[in-house]
Amino acid sequence: MLTIRPFTPGDIALGMRLKSAAGWNQTEADWRRALQLQPDGCFVGECDGTPAATLTFCCFGPVAWIAMVLTDPEFRGRGLASALMRHAVELLQSRGVTTIRLDATPLGRPVYERLGFAVDYELNRWKREALSAAAIDDSKYPGLRQASPEDLGAIMELDRQTVGCDRSKFLAALLAVSPAGAFITDGTPRPAGFALCRLGSDALQLGPIVAIDPKVGRLLLSTAIAETGKTAHYCDAPTKNTAAETSLRAAGFSSLRPLYRMTLGEKRTDDLALLWAASGPEKG
Repeated sequence: MLTIRPFTPGDIALGMRLKSAAGWNQTEADWRRALQLQPDGCFVGECDGTPAATLTFCCFGPVAWIAMVLTDPEFRGRGLASALMRHAVELLQSRGVTTIRLDATPLGRPVYERLGFAVDYELNRWKREALSAAAIDDSKYPGLRQASPEDLGAIMELDRQTVGCDRSKFLAALLAVSPAGAFITDGTPRPAGFALCRLGSDALQLGPIVAIDPKVGRLLLSTAIAETGKTAHYCDAPTKNTAAETSLRAAGFSSLRPLYRMTLGEKRTDDLALLWAASGPEKG
């Protein structure tokens, strides 16, 4: 028998076990952040009373992001992920959400397609192994500086222009945990770009990185790497942003696998020329 119940702080150990089995990069802090941002959007799927699957979502007005759809390998093929997805979709639609989005792995893509999700575009996950930290060279763009909470409004506006919704609550949470890897350009009437990041269990996740032109994008990427260079890095970049992919190769990144940004409902058009790195599958 399949049942669905709320995910609580006591289920973080379950989430960590499932993400490790899947080879994902999340930490306990990511699970706590999911609960903080959307307490009523985190769920556990049980099979005959045994917790065996998870799902989270986060609402940004009429747009919602689904993430952390994980199933214990021993319980795959029993419909747990599909049941959680149907539960989440029905709940979100009942709340007036018109656009439901997610980043799918190749394994998850067929599950979502059967539920009506369609691919918007493809991203590549890139990885760079840990190297010695390098000095920041800001001579090409002297207006670059570390971002602070006072920059949230400017970051939010650039992000909204890129992904078409207000993700300020998520960006504020991310800015709070990535001070060493949070950068923004000074600019008039608005900044030309920003970069945030977060720690992962296997590598530091770069993103979101938004830049109005390749020069700014390259500088934000190289600066974020330089400031956090003693760890491995992941970066999820749209394949259509060729300047970003070229810069990642030049910085020593190797392509790992594809991800698919998918949507159910009203389509949103991301500005892929601005999007140099997504924040990761959790929030797009």
